[in-house]
Amino acid sequence: MGYCEKHLKREKGGAVSEIVMCVCAVPFALIGLIFLGMLIYMSIFEWASFGIGGVILSLLFGAAFLAIGIGFVWGARIHRKKRLAIGADVENSNLIQSIRAQVPAEQTALPVPELFALVDQDLAGGQSFGGNVDLGRTWVLVGDQAILLRRLRGAFLIKKVHTTSKVVSTSYDVNLYDATRLIAFPTFARKSEAKRLCEALAAAMPQIQTGRDKEEKAFLKTLEEAVNQQ
Repeated sequence: MGYCEKHLKREKGGAVSEIVMCVCAVPFALIGLIFLGMLIYMSIFEWASFGIGGVILSLLFGAAFLAIGIGFVWGARIHRKKRLAIGADVENSNLIQSIRAQVPAEQTALPVPELFALVDQDLAGGQSFGGNVDLGRTWVLVGDQAILLRRLRGAFLIKKVHTTSKVVSTSYDVNLYDATRLIAFPTFARKSEAKRLCEALAAAMPQIQTGRDKEEKAFLKTLEEAVNQQ
């Protein structure tokens, strides 16, 4: 499987998540139906002992659990629709559109296999980072988009801290900019992998500015100034 096909497959997603969502929907929907069934039964046969408070409580719990179950099914349906749409019409995938938007005019009409081959040949023998980024001589694949290296002007390693009530976790984004805006931000669990990508990009394109938060702020200031001067 080529690099582009691998990224396209990731963009489409798999059927596993749909199955998981449907499986999760069953217990929620079942609990919701039990509450609503209990509400109907008690309302008919045990109204005196059930009371208005019991009716409201059962209605709220039943409706909430049933809604969650329906939400899981609806999410699975949307995911499946998107997956099948991308699989049936690769032309409208983010990946192929990003490639067509950057190749020379004489290559924009090439069929999908030839465009994929063009990028795959460039990436052959290149480097992979975190399973979601592939770097070649003139292209870099980031998630569901392809980017010509000559477009890049900045690559900054940004530490992100995610805090919940019990867990504190850390991830590392590499914010990629062209001459006007942020165009991609692959995320890595390990700092070493994010740093390796920044160093590889800087080696491939010496004009790329790299650094951390401080350098990114200075870079964004220059972008803002350039926009204001236009």
